[in-house]
Amino acid sequence: MSNYARGRRKEWACQRILESAGYVTTRSSSSKGVWDVCAVKPRDVRLISVKSGTARPTAIEREALGALALALRGTASVELWRFPARARVPLIDVL
Repeated sequence: MSNYARGRRKEWACQRILESAGYVTTRSSSSKGVWDVCAVKPRDVRLISVKSGTARPTAIEREALGALALALRGTASVELWRFPARARVPLIDVL
């Protein structure tokens, strides 16, 4: 399975988790932006970058996520969800 397919599956898993919690979600297909999944609930917006396996955000990605978190402070949360190998539950870092 390609890295793209593995990442896409984890993004879908992220969406399923959030939708079961009452969020409306959208996925950025072929994401080249800062976040992969956007989840919206009344008065709650979450922008999420998803990583799978041993993948970690690069320094540039981390810097972009941090800048986004500062810019949206108080209006949306910026999160990094990591799905280690064979994990069904993500490790979540709120930035």
